[in-house]
Amino acid sequence: MLKVVEVTPSRLVLKDQRRGNAVLTGLFTVFSLFSLTVIFTQGIETILAPTESESYIARGLSYLSFLVAVSVFAGVGAISTLHALRGTTCIFDKGDGTFTIERMRLFRLERQHRPIYGVSHLDVEQNDLARAYGLFIVLRSGERIPLAAVPLMDGEHIEALRRQIRSFLRG
Repeated sequence: MLKVVEVTPSRLVLKDQRRGNAVLTGLFTVFSLFSLTVIFTQGIETILAPTESESYIARGLSYLSFLVAVSVFAGVGAISTLHALRGTTCIFDKGDGTFTIERMRLFRLERQHRPIYGVSHLDVEQNDLARAYGLFIVLRSGERIPLAAVPLMDGEHIEALRRQIRSFLRG
């Protein structure tokens, strides 16, 4: 959930981390790596075991396909865990006159720097299908930058956060 992690007269830092998701995706990754190890060790024995009904090529291809599939699952799990642990950080810095949004994109950290004076207002939208509120930064150019999604039951939290950001930008 989006939280304020630092407040000074010239700087406001917000962080959105999903630790619960990180734990679940971390467990998925560990299970996938364990499965990968088992498939690798047992697969070699299976390929080398002589049978009359299958050829070595068919057994090798099936072994290789399982190995690749589980490797992809482990990779996706590792990337998801990294994204959930890193989260999104938004830094409003009056001293530099910028706001920065840091997000993970596949394997690298992406930073977007914008002028803080280009911020028009904050917008909160309710999505009934997702049962969540979305917090957006709206620029004077009309561009909307998504900042976070918050469950509907945390409506007071998102409004308090919105008020705090607004008062920081006005102050």
